[in-house]
Amino acid sequence: MLGAFLAWATVTAGLISVSRAGTDGDGVITLVLGVVLAATAVGLVMQNGARRVLASVATVVSVIIFAVAVYDIVDVQWLVNEAEASGLVDASVGPGLWLTAVGAGAATVGGVMAFID
Repeated sequence: MLGAFLAWATVTAGLISVSRAGTDGDGVITLVLGVVLAATAVGLVMQNGARRVLASVATVVSVIIFAVAVYDIVDVQWLVNEAEASGLVDASVGPGLWLTAVGAGAATVGGVMAFID
């Protein structure tokens, strides 16, 4: 969930640098889904009787978060390439987007492992 609040894209032109947080766009989706994922993780840790259902929900939600992150990484990278082609700016995919993708990937693996266990 932290990744939603960090920069998802950064553009620098000379002395001016502008970052855009995830919550300015699709980060809101990943944040809401992250809350759902956290709730299912709590249920899994508490050894709730619906373990397979919770593991399934956690896996599906984390795959959706991962898909949103990958889509935005590709989208932002395309914009970065376009912006840098002008030679006037330096742009990059921000750490929040990478953190969201890595966290969702790890949560997907965890959800699958919990389902199998």
